[in-house]
Amino acid sequence: MRSKFNAVVATTTAALLFACYTPAARADHATDAKAGALSYMQALIDHDKDKMASLFSGAANEKQLGEQLADMMVSVKALEAACTKRFGADAMKNKSNDMNPEKMKQEIEQSEVTVEGTTATLHKPGAKDGMQMVNEGGVWKVTSITGNPMGTKVTLSFLPPVQEVMKEVTQEVVDGKYATMDEVKKAGSDKMRARMNARMGTSTRPSTQPSH
Repeated sequence: MRSKFNAVVATTTAALLFACYTPAARADHATDAKAGALSYMQALIDHDKDKMASLFSGAANEKQLGEQLADMMVSVKALEAACTKRFGADAMKNKSNDMNPEKMKQEIEQSEVTVEGTTATLHKPGAKDGMQMVNEGGVWKVTSITGNPMGTKVTLSFLPPVQEVMKEVTQEVVDGKYATMDEVKKAGSDKMRARMNARMGTSTRPSTQPSH
């Protein structure tokens, strides 16, 4: 009798689990995971680190990456504002879209979502890696922005010098050091190259000087 009862329980449990992960249910989970990712990204864009923390459940280095990206967003906005004030509304018309808030959210909206139980991965079509999520108590939270440990490590090492350069160039723009946006871009490129070369222990040359 007990074995028959256990068999009924097992069968019922399996049926319930299967019902939870029908295609329709997985689609709902995918929609909810994407909404969670968008909420996290908006908090990052707004530099709302408390909200970011409430929507995050990953390793310390992954949390650090999110916080550094939020800080970077502040630096990007400051540089854009300084250049626009100094050179006019068209100053940033050819800017890179790498840290464009709308593009960052658009990439999440257009991503494919792979759901496996209580975890999900948001990735570009055809890509394997992407933002990783986990469902905790019905709330989808980010566990990794890159979905790639090496990608996280490299980005963490790269962001600080980039932000340093942006802050330095921003102040120089405010101080009136540059006459054109081309000079601003060249200064940023030269400063970034110098920092990267210093890290690697190699010499650096101004961008206008040909290498030999």
